[in-house]
Amino acid sequence: MAGSVKRTMALAALAAPGAAMLCAVGVVVIAQAGAAQTREETAEALAAAMAGQIETAVAREASMLEYLAEQSLPARALRADSPRGLVEQTQRRLASYFPDALGLRLIPAGLDAPDDSATPPIGYADLALIRAAEAGRVPGAAVHRFGSGQAYLVLLRSLPPADGAAPGHLLLYLPTDTLNRWLAAALPAGGYAEMHQVIEDAEPFVFASAGDRTLAGRAPFKVAEIRGTSWRLVVHPAPQLARFGAGALWMLAGVVLLGGVMAGAVVLLIGWRLTRGLRADLALLVGTGRDFAAGQLRENYPTQLAEVTGAAEALNADLRQVAARGAAGQ
Repeated sequence: MAGSVKRTMALAALAAPGAAMLCAVGVVVIAQAGAAQTREETAEALAAAMAGQIETAVAREASMLEYLAEQSLPARALRADSPRGLVEQTQRRLASYFPDALGLRLIPAGLDAPDDSATPPIGYADLALIRAAEAGRVPGAAVHRFGSGQAYLVLLRSLPPADGAAPGHLLLYLPTDTLNRWLAAALPAGGYAEMHQVIEDAEPFVFASAGDRTLAGRAPFKVAEIRGTSWRLVVHPAPQLARFGAGALWMLAGVVLLGGVMAGAVVLLIGWRLTRGLRADLALLVGTGRDFAAGQLRENYPTQLAEVTGAAEALNADLRQVAARGAAGQ
């Protein structure tokens, strides 16, 4: 009987860690699925947040440019009777509001030819912005001359209408380093992000980037549009951010497995104590029979297990009655 108990306890002790192992495997499977979802959610949330910060930075510069365009000085400088050199003076004065600018141009309405002698030069892309503004549209921020080594960001705001039409436009030119700085400020440490100029019927052009370039092209990544521009943001979150959810679940799996091992150890301890006590009580019952046969039955036989105590006392009482009847018959 003690052997059966021992085997049962051993099986229970083995079953506890086995069940815990199955639970841990289940948790690992959940961890893997949760990790993939966490990476996707992390990348999506990060891309949306960064896109919002870039939009805010562009809007800040555009708001200042619009404010300056609404002042009387730019329109006065473009009048036919304005003093010579007033346009250049006005440009320098307004450019002082943008310390990082490559330049600021005050351009009269109706310009239809590029000017490579200007600094920065006025190209066909700039003329397209001017035509869009004169058609009544507010042009968004754009990067011009990308791929030439002289790429720059352009913002345009028209002067208030006079006689039904805007007398001219303000064009602000910012270096692409400004975009790199905005991108780096929005990107958490350890990640990577790129800004693409979306080009119709062509591959997008990368004009700004920040972070760890080794993450480029690796999953997970998310794409977010920058509203008010023709730009697209591609974000790769830091690996530690992407793995956070999975790490927590792997830890939980380890806790489940450790709990199962501890449960198995407790079952083994209980089984050992039960087997030891049962063996001692079986020996006590056998000894009670021997004492009865030898006529040396004692008053009390202490047991190890409470479950055996009642049976031992009943057996002792019966044997004492049998011994008493035998003595009376003699």
